[in-house]
Amino acid sequence: MRVRNASQEARCPKSIGLLFFDLDGTVYKDFSTISDRVFAAFDAVRERGCILAAASGRSLSFMPPPLAAWGGLDYFIAANGVCTYDVRSGECLREGAIAKDEALEIMGQVEDLDGAWLAFYDDVVMRDKRSHYYLYLEMVRSGVPDARAYGFFTAEELEKTYHVSVEKTNIVDLPMTDDMERFVHEHEGSIHKLAATFPSIEAAEEAFLRLKAHPGIEAAHTAGVELEISASGYTKGTSSAWLARHLGIAQDRTVAFGDAGNDISFAGEVGYLVAVGDRSAELVSVADEVAPSIDDDGVAVWIENHIDCFGAEL
Repeated sequence: MRVRNASQEARCPKSIGLLFFDLDGTVYKDFSTISDRVFAAFDAVRERGCILAAASGRSLSFMPPPLAAWGGLDYFIAANGVCTYDVRSGECLREGAIAKDEALEIMGQVEDLDGAWLAFYDDVVMRDKRSHYYLYLEMVRSGVPDARAYGFFTAEELEKTYHVSVEKTNIVDLPMTDDMERFVHEHEGSIHKLAATFPSIEAAEEAFLRLKAHPGIEAAHTAGVELEISASGYTKGTSSAWLARHLGIAQDRTVAFGDAGNDISFAGEVGYLVAVGDRSAELVSVADEVAPSIDDDGVAVWIENHIDCFGAEL
């Protein structure tokens, strides 16, 4: 598919009535801020009657504080599509889950690669303590700031060296364990998503190759040393398409923005897919267009350039 730049005309012929956007790396920067320019763009399309839905790997309870405080979000697609919420009522409209036995089987399938797991439930997100160390190694290797590696720095060091404000993040409050298999075995509740970090990119790539062939799950190599796993049939893309049908909005009136591997599933499920930046070659290869990166407010730039394409009344 030919990739175009953000100055060209969108192809949603009946106007865009439903906008989906990823959070981390797309509009939520350094786990701390969403720019005023992005919020202004969102306000502009809402004034034209467009519905806004976040589609994230996060659970609803870890919605970024700036987004929650804004109050303009209509729907939240959580855990890479596993749960779809009506934000205003708090109702879960659609839900999938990974069975406990299957979760343990998945973890065992790549046990030799020494992954550090995260388990997302209704009531808690539990993290393997080693994940901070793996994220630290990746931050040092890549030079890209990552507040999730806070455990190996003081807040002052992160702010001075990597320009990350840990105090503004909400991810550092995740509970941690040194025995994830035991926690999964003993904890009650629906497992909405599994995620894992690995000690190297090579290990993450090998884990992805094994797990993408595992029946009954969706596996995504999101970036670097990280993988995410959800129940089969539940991706950001399939849940976005379901929500559009639920709301009676035609596919060609929907647009989605993302930046990473877990946003590839939007392709073919929404009317128009915009890659925000080019850090994921796989996403760029299936996107209809590439907008500027989050550092340049790519989502806002695209909306500003296509504002006349939004609104149910057009």
